[in-house]
Amino acid sequence: MASVINRGLVVAATVGFLLPIAAFAARDAAVTETSDAELQIEDLLNGMTGGDNKMMAPGAGGSMTYPVTPPSSTVTVDVSVTQEVTPDLVNVGGYCSTTSPVSQEEARRQMNALYQLIKQEVGADGRVRRTGGFSVMPYYDPVTSGTSSDKYTGSINITVRVVKMSAAHRITEILENHACSISFDARLLNTQDVEYAILDDLVARLDKRRRVFEKLLKKKLQKISNVYLSTWADGWGTFDTDSGTVEATTTLSVTYDIGGRVNLR
Repeated sequence: MASVINRGLVVAATVGFLLPIAAFAARDAAVTETSDAELQIEDLLNGMTGGDNKMMAPGAGGSMTYPVTPPSSTVTVDVSVTQEVTPDLVNVGGYCSTTSPVSQEEARRQMNALYQLIKQEVGADGRVRRTGGFSVMPYYDPVTSGTSSDKYTGSINITVRVVKMSAAHRITEILENHACSISFDARLLNTQDVEYAILDDLVARLDKRRRVFEKLLKKKLQKISNVYLSTWADGWGTFDTDSGTVEATTTLSVTYDIGGRVNLR
C-alpha cells in the first residue's frame, strides 16, 4: 500500500430522527459509553462485535453491517480518508471497430482476426474474452447522410482480466495500438487490511470531530449506538496503469444517542 495522498474529512450530523442505512451496533446490554477521555479503538470494536448476534460480513463495496433499531434522537459523525492502494482485481475493457467500410463477411473476419491477435499479444499476462458477439452494421456515409446496402463496419467489445498486475500498462497499450477505446474496472475485494492499517488515524480524527459537535450541541456525546465502516475504490476513474494503484476511500461513521432533541442556538 502506498502512502496516503489525501486525507479529506467528510462530516455529517443529523439531530432528530435518524435511520441509518447500514450500521454496526451492540445490543442494549452492550452499548459502549465513553468518558471525557479520547475515544478508544476498543470502544468501536466492542460495538461491532457485542451481543450474541454477531454479524461482521463484508458487503458490497467492502462495508460491514450490524442491524439494530436506532434510538429516537441521534447525531452521526463521519470521517473519510482517501489513499492509494493496490487493487485485488483489474479488468481492462476495449471497444474496437473497423475503420473502413467492407463487405458484411469481411467485417466479421476482421473482427475475429483482431480478437485472436489481441489474445496472442496479451499472452499469459491476462485472460481475454469477448463480451457479446461481433457487431456488424450497414455503413453510414457522413457525406451523403445515407446508409449503404452493401458496405458494413464491424465492432467488438473485449475484456482483459489482468493476471500479472505489472502488465496492466502493456495490456492497455496493446488495445490502444489497435485503436480500441479503453475503460478500467479495478476493485478492492479484501478491504480489511486497508481499514485496519488506518483505523487508529480514523479514530483519532473522529474523536476531534466529536468534540466539535459537543461544543455545537452543548452536550457530551458518550453513548455509541451505531458504527459503520466501509471502503470504496474508484476503479473507473483513478486506476493508474503505471503504478498499478487506485484511489480508495475508507469512511468511519459513528452514531451517538443524545437522549432527546437539541436546539442549536
